[in-house]
Amino acid sequence: MPKLTVLIVDNSWEFRHLLKRLLRSSPEIEIIGEAENGRQALDLTRLLLPDVVLMDVRMPRLNGLESTRLLKQEMPDTEVIVLSLHDIEEYREEALASGASRYIIKRNMVHELIPAIHETTHGHGSIPVGKGS
Repeated sequence: MPKLTVLIVDNSWEFRHLLKRLLRSSPEIEIIGEAENGRQALDLTRLLLPDVVLMDVRMPRLNGLESTRLLKQEMPDTEVIVLSLHDIEEYREEALASGASRYIIKRNMVHELIPAIHETTHGHGSIPVGKGS
């Protein structure tokens, strides 16, 4: 069975490192790249064609919500899961309106991220998980 390919996008090197450690616990997931801003995210998505992009909201050069919108316009089959420190309904609504499959609060990601990746790549995308996610 082919692995699910993931691109990690966050301006914090430490957070990207944490995400890589978490994702490596799932043998079905392969991390194929990482970016530190929205512009890099778009360039690497075009080049690497990941199944899923894990996108931070607040980043320099191009924020995650705008990057998600542009990415989904160009590559509608690429799933985007937005990760944020902020449990703000406006961010959640804008992320989903931009084309993200999910909006997950970073403090919940240990329990929610890997299942969300599997669900979005198995035909269950665009179903936002509960309020805490």
